Parts: sequence; C-alpha cells; structure tokens
Amino acid sequence: YSDMMCARPGWNYSIYGDKEYVDHVLRYYQVLNTGGTYPAGGMQIPLYIQTEYGNIPYGTGSIADCGCGPTAFAMVASYLTGSTITPVDAVAWCGNSYYKPGAGTYWSYFQAAASHFGCGSVTQTMDANAVLQALSEGRPVISSQGPGLFTSAGHFIVLRGLTADGKVLVNDPNDSESKNYVNRAFDMMTEIHATSSQYWIFEKK
Repeated sequence: YSDMMCARPGWNYSIYGDKEYVDHVLRYYQVLNTGGTYPAGGMQIPLYIQTEYGNIPYGTGSIADCGCGPTAFAMVASYLTGSTITPVDAVAWCGNSYYKPGAGTYWSYFQAAASHFGCGSVTQTMDANAVLQALSEGRPVISSQGPGLFTSAGHFIVLRGLTADGKVLVNDPNDSESKNYVNRAFDMMTEIHATSSQYWIFEKK
C-alpha cells in the first residue's frame, strides 16, 4: 500500500518522491478502481472491458451491448490526458447524440469526443502504412473492424503499439479471458487491416 499512500493529496513530492511518478501511481489506482487494467507492452493505455458496464444505458441498450466506441475512446483519452476517463464519462458528455441505431456509434463521435476531452486533433484514414507509422511514433489509433477475428458484425478496437518484429498490440473492449487478445500481437495486414473499414489516429502524448 505504500504506492497508494504516496498518491494521497498533500503528499510532499520534494521530500517523498517524484511528482510524475506519484501522479502515475495515482492514475494506476484510479483506473483499477474503475474497472480498468494496464496491459504490458506498447503505450500505457488502460484496458476497459465494455461488458463491465452493462448497467450504463447507451442507445437502445447499454455500454455492454453496443458501447465499444465510447469504451475504446475512454482508453485513448485516459492515456492522452493523464486523467481517468471511463466509458461512463465517454457516454455521459453526449448521451445518445452519436449513437447509431443498429450499429453502435457514428464515426463522427471520435473527433467530437477528442475535442470535448482535450485530446487534440484526430486524423481519419484507411492507410495501413500511415497507421503503422503513427504507432511507431507513439500515437494511439482506433480501428473500426468488420466481421473477422474481432467481431461477427462491427466493432471498435484500440491499437496501442508495435512489437519489435512489427506486430500490433491491441486493446479490445470486448476482450475476455478465453480470447486474451491483450497478451498477444497481431499481423497488421492479415488480422487487422483486412477487416478494418476506418482508422482514427490521435496525437502523440
């Protein structure tokens, strides 16, 4: 519990520890307390699982049913801002304004949400090479996936970095213990780009 104690308000950073480190510890516990985890490897983007928010209304159902878009954005926004932004926050600011009936979330949500939460500009693209370049520069990416490895219909995932051999690390809002996607890497062209219909590249932290 020493790290948690270091993160208490009023902690004397000059005597007891580096402020940046203590702030990171505080964010770590905040994310854990809101249902998230920190994956190993790549950018330190917290993983939120949408099924843990089945009690939060979204569209005609809940975040668990169709909230992969706001859940994916909450991961990226938490990383970029250094604040704890949960899927609940990512839905609460706009309600159902960007909910797309029968599909989940309109693509326009991501730039609007980025502006609202202070995440900077977002580049929309279908260029796989641009995505790989962005990831190599430490810029998070959200991908809209069609039927394939990640979904049987439509789904948003977060690309959080590259391995040494160029594979892509993924935070999937619909991950599970059986899939365990958070602990594996994916081939960009055959496993991600082949079923992606759009990418959103965010600014570097």
